Amino acid sequence: ELEKRGERISDLIHDIGSLRLVTIAEKPSFEEIKRARDLTQRYIKLEGVHINMIIPEPKECDFCNKIRTLQLNYTAEIKKEFKKLRIWQSNKLKDEPIGIEGLRTLAYEIYGDNIYAEDILNPKI
Repeated sequence: ELEKRGERISDLIHDIGSLRLVTIAEKPSFEEIKRARDLTQRYIKLEGVHINMIIPEPKECDFCNKIRTLQLNYTAEIKKEFKKLRIWQSNKLKDEPIGIEGLRTLAYEIYGDNIYAEDILNPKI
């Protein structure tokens, strides 16, 4: 009985489930999402990648500019590697997205003002 339930759950995940990977634009994280894609592709459909915590364009900060340049390079690598998927990006927020208001702020950062549930649930490239 338990084995049958496990198989049903596995079938549901495979048939109607979807996966979105979240990463930061750095080499170790880039390698991790490639490995995650390879390990999960038999079991669940990968629909998108969210590149999180990109440093906004700084005005006067050499260190920040250097980090941002590295992040933009890895962002380009991620987009190239996952070109058949929907890619979302979001800048690093000033405050952690804690609570409902924090999550709303993060959602607007990722999706913008004009987003519908359908666009999130069924992303198009």
